[in-house]
Amino acid sequence: RSPAARVAAPPAARVTAPPCGASLSLNASGIRDGHRSNQVCHFVSVTMIRLVPDYATIKSLATSRAFFISFVVATLSGTVSAALFYFDSEKQMNFLELLIPSDVVFSVFITFCSLVAAFRTAHALTRYTDAAMYVHKLAACWFDTASTLMAFC
Repeated sequence: RSPAARVAAPPAARVTAPPCGASLSLNASGIRDGHRSNQVCHFVSVTMIRLVPDYATIKSLATSRAFFISFVVATLSGTVSAALFYFDSEKQMNFLELLIPSDVVFSVFITFCSLVAAFRTAHALTRYTDAAMYVHKLAACWFDTASTLMAFC
């Protein structure tokens, strides 16, 4: 086998060595088997990505101005919502019935908003993947340029 034909597995798909000195081989379906005498043991070891919390970053986010403003706005909105619910249902004022549109109008509005959100999200994802592709293409061009300079200069 030539050195160019050997390709290392990516870090997330590393296969560990078989236990107790068993040998590795590829069976007919392409799955690696560990063989020890007549016994076949199938194994796959996948490296997991661990999320290690960085408490300094979490603390800086929690004490930031943007988080504080968002927290204040959310608290005020929740308080107003709870007060409106209390006066409308518990005190039997029923003033929200005049403000709420019919079910058909509400259903059409929710459908329209969800379609707009879905299409905007799809378009944003397309733009993001295109930008990532162009960044990788630019890095490849820089690598080609540097390789050419090193080879011929």
